[in-house]
Amino acid sequence: MTTDQPDIRDIPEGKPSVNHSYFYMPPVWIGTTPTTIELNGPLINLAKMVCSRTLSVGIRIDAHRDVIFLFDFTGWPEGAPVAIPAHTRDGGQRLPDNVLKAQKEADEHRYKDISVMNAHLACMSTAMSTVQGHGLAVRQVITPSSYFTTHWDAGGRKVVGINPPNDPILAYVSVHYPLELYARQGQRRATTIGTKTVERSFDLLEEILTSETPDTLLMTNLIYLAATNYGEHDFPTALTLSWTVCEKLLRILWGRYIATKATTVDDAGKEIQVINKDRRKNQLQGRDYTASVVSETLALAGFLKHDIYLKLTDLRRTRNAWLHELTPITGQDANHSVQTAELFLKEITGIRLAVHLSYGSRL
Repeated sequence: MTTDQPDIRDIPEGKPSVNHSYFYMPPVWIGTTPTTIELNGPLINLAKMVCSRTLSVGIRIDAHRDVIFLFDFTGWPEGAPVAIPAHTRDGGQRLPDNVLKAQKEADEHRYKDISVMNAHLACMSTAMSTVQGHGLAVRQVITPSSYFTTHWDAGGRKVVGINPPNDPILAYVSVHYPLELYARQGQRRATTIGTKTVERSFDLLEEILTSETPDTLLMTNLIYLAATNYGEHDFPTALTLSWTVCEKLLRILWGRYIATKATTVDDAGKEIQVINKDRRKNQLQGRDYTASVVSETLALAGFLKHDIYLKLTDLRRTRNAWLHELTPITGQDANHSVQTAELFLKEITGIRLAVHLSYGSRL
């Protein structure tokens, strides 16, 4: 092909992955630790499915004994796989509208799927703490480049997509895969995750995905990311993410409070509307009602518990000092910020998160 010839190619239909999977870190076992006989037996016995759940929103999750979690999103309209239509690519020319639309929808669904998987990591950490009274370090974050796919054939379970070395977790898995062989060398942790813990993580994820409170899934993700940043000694980011959740929850509570004041009764006993849509949007929810004003008003009205009000006030001041003056944020500040976000989330949604908070250091 000469340089003046157009680059025209026929692109076949892009078929999406049938599932997304992640490998729970650090490597542990679900159920029971394999015996020496099992470790020296067929690997298929160490990779079998031990728990499965189809959530009410249509997402199926399979948990394998070697802590691979498989997510099937085909039954979830918000995150179902999207195929990219076959088309002809003419170099330098705009792609067909139907292709661009499908690509955009595929990206949106992919990020929603990733949000669910990270929310499940938060649920797993919480379940480990509440069911087993044990915490494992939180470091793992799922991204579009760090999940893989899983399928079964006559030869057993196959995983596809663990080869890219640019993602630290996939690089780790690819070096030691199959991880059952790695376990035979005595390198896999003896800690086990009970099936009740996994089932509890499914229960918690169900609560998150069916919550009537707006953006519960997003707020769960932000709390989990705050915890992972805390574990990486990035205290300012952990605190900032936690405050973002708290401010969102404040706005939700403020909206509920305004709703209770939207009408009143006049002297004749007639109900009249005192807060219309315009007043709500342009005045009561405008920039004049800062987080400080909102929290003070809610606390005085008895809509915000006093202990939460005090924690929010301390968190807001610490965040502002960092943002405007670069006042250092300590590990204790960050730790308290994540716990405050979890406490406030439970108060507003009824969902209890308890993501394990820890970080290591060397002398």
